[in-house]
Order: sequence, then C-alpha cells, then structure tokens
Amino acid sequence: EGAATVASRTAAPALVPELVDDDDLARANGLVQSTTLVTAALVGPALGGSLFALAPSLPLTVQTAAMALARTSTTLRGQILEGLRFTARESAVRVLAISTALLGASTGVLQGVFVVHVVTTIGADDAAYGWLFTVFALGSLGGGALLAPARARWGAWRCLVVAALLG
Repeated sequence: EGAATVASRTAAPALVPELVDDDDLARANGLVQSTTLVTAALVGPALGGSLFALAPSLPLTVQTAAMALARTSTTLRGQILEGLRFTARESAVRVLAISTALLGASTGVLQGVFVVHVVTTIGADDAAYGWLFTVFALGSLGGGALLAPARARWGAWRCLVVAALLG
C-alpha cells in the first residue's frame, strides 16, 4: 500500500455526506468502501504486476510520480490538524477512530501472514492465492451492495456489530 493510502481511505468516506443526500448515504458509503477494497485487492496488484513485468523499477517510478502529483497542500494540512483536534475532543469519534485503527492494523497483520499460511501450511500455489484475493474482493463488492438494504432492515448499529464479528 502506498503512502497516500491513509489520506485516501479517510478522505473518501468523509466527503460522501457532502456529495449525496442523507437517503443515499448508506448506499454511497457502501460503494466507496467496496470500490476501495476491490481497487486494493484486484486492480492495484494486477497493475503493479503488469508494470513490474514491463520493468522491475516501473511500479516504484509510477508510485513516486503519483505521490509527487498529490503533494499535501497547506490548506489540507490545516484540515487534517483540525480533524485530529476534533477527534481528540469528541469521545465517540475518538473511540471509532481507535477501533478503525485497530481494525486496520489487524487486517495488515492478517494479510502479512495470510500468504505464508496459504502457500506453506495449506500448500496452495500462487494461482490459488490470487483466487482467494479475488473472492475477497468480490465479497467486498457484495457487502457494499447489501449495506443499504441491511441498514434499512436492521439498523446501522446491528450492521456494525455483525460486520465486526464477520470481519
């Protein structure tokens, strides 16, 4: 994952309420999250592998160029600091931020050992590992599509609890 991942993953969901009506918020959030996961699990690795096949240094070159184009502006830095101060003041937001950070960390740990487990313990080949990530991405798309109807039926709190238990 690139250096801009943190900014992107926090900015995209934060902008959604500004862009859609309240009635469409759950559906839009589901689309943002599932698109992010599909991009990270399918598109990014496929593009990185293709660039590497062309030239081993090309993925790093492309990422460096993208980071140079997306340099953080002074205004954005101020907004980030304002967001951090707000998070420190508001206990509900602080708990959610800590929970999200822990979820991200545990996901990173899982992904780090997952390949070792699949290849070494199970004895699967590279293709099987690729298929597992494809299934993960497709499941993310399905979850994103089901978010709005599930939230309408069971409410946001129950959806969060079930997602935490399943994920």
